[in-house]
Amino acid sequence: MLWTLSACLSTPAPLPGLELTGVTWTQSWDSSAVLSTEDANSAETGAGRAWTTTTDLGFRVTVESGFLVTYSLSLRDCPQPALRWSPIGAAVAAHGPTGGPEALAHPRVTDLAKLAPVELATYRFGSIRKCGVEVLLARADRKTVGIPDGVDLYGRSIALAGRWSRDGVETPFSWSSTLSNSRVTDLAEVTTTGSGTHARIDLHLAPGRMFDGIALDSMSEGLILRSILTNLIDQTAYRVTLTPSDSP
Repeated sequence: MLWTLSACLSTPAPLPGLELTGVTWTQSWDSSAVLSTEDANSAETGAGRAWTTTTDLGFRVTVESGFLVTYSLSLRDCPQPALRWSPIGAAVAAHGPTGGPEALAHPRVTDLAKLAPVELATYRFGSIRKCGVEVLLARADRKTVGIPDGVDLYGRSIALAGRWSRDGVETPFSWSSTLSNSRVTDLAEVTTTGSGTHARIDLHLAPGRMFDGIALDSMSEGLILRSILTNLIDQTAYRVTLTPSDSP
């Protein structure tokens, strides 16, 4: 009898995921492998201008202009015990922003040359419980916010221009792609600090690794850009800071 009573009064397992009443989406940059073009011959790292990096295959790449379309950011419901997410999803050709009240309302353009931190959006809503974060990089459409004047990004997910070199031979490039890529990350795997129900979710991108593993002298433009999108999304670190709901 005592054992049965003790079992009934045992502490229930904590619920998975995070209970939230608001979210702020931000982007920041890991510039540890990046040199600004003005400092490319020194040991100082920097961001804010065109930048240079050396890849794991020995290519020296300078990005003079570049734009990336974050088409959607959203949080995923907690799965049923018998279900699991696929961590990497191939974005379908016909796509659109999906998700609940926390989802990014409009696609946003990020400047891949300036590497400036940016606050994308803040939303407040009734209490929800979420277990994953989903990122979709995909083609800009008429609702996309932040396309610079004079830049034609419509129908493209990424555009890059600059030059690469190895063994002293320099080659200019100007690339763009219609390809998409997405990923779902379990919030249990994300570093979370603070307490409260407003989540500041930072996507910490690593531009210095976006060209890793890419044979720039032999791969096609399409394969290069597919690899860049994969590197960008796979090397992104997510950082969640929780605060009280009235102080995001």
